Amino acid sequence: MMEQESEYSYEKCLKKLEDSIPEYIKKVGKFQHENQEWELAEWKMLPRAAETCRVCGKRPIKELFIIRNLRTNELKIVGNECIRKIASPKIANWFAPWEMRRERLERNKPLMEHVDALIRAYKPSANLLNVKGVGEVPFHVSITALKKFRKMRERLCKGYNATKDQRGLWKCYCRRIIEAVEQHKKANTPALDSR
Repeated sequence: MMEQESEYSYEKCLKKLEDSIPEYIKKVGKFQHENQEWELAEWKMLPRAAETCRVCGKRPIKELFIIRNLRTNELKIVGNECIRKIASPKIANWFAPWEMRRERLERNKPLMEHVDALIRAYKPSANLLNVKGVGEVPFHVSITALKKFRKMRERLCKGYNATKDQRGLWKCYCRRIIEAVEQHKKANTPALDSR
């Protein structure tokens, strides 16, 4: 049976974050450039600098502001330095927190996936943890800890770092899981006959 993808997978969390970009774009409004009215149509952060700013000619640029002429529908790619000059110094700053959240989401991907895996693998009614490659291991996670792990997973999915307390709880449970797996393996390893 194939395991269903979690709503907290890195890809789904990144998609939720990317879906919030139009809200930032709406805040920008109209502005004057080349004696015409323009609006911000789209914003992108490329993995590598590759484009050229159509206002100043700077190349390569990584952060792209795509602006639309409201009269002609012409689109232009503009870099973050020029968008500050032609629209508002605040525009690029509005996207900085979003980009920080995206970078944190990427950096915290392994932790988010491990916390999600723990939550999804734990069977509270049986006090069992399904460990990949090992099977079901007797293990207990308190209801309070499960709630804290769910909050941690939510926080990580939104592109924020885990709090100090959340990281401490995670480290504690990691040690406990390792100990439980080692005990389980020891208890299920046949003794060698010493004849």
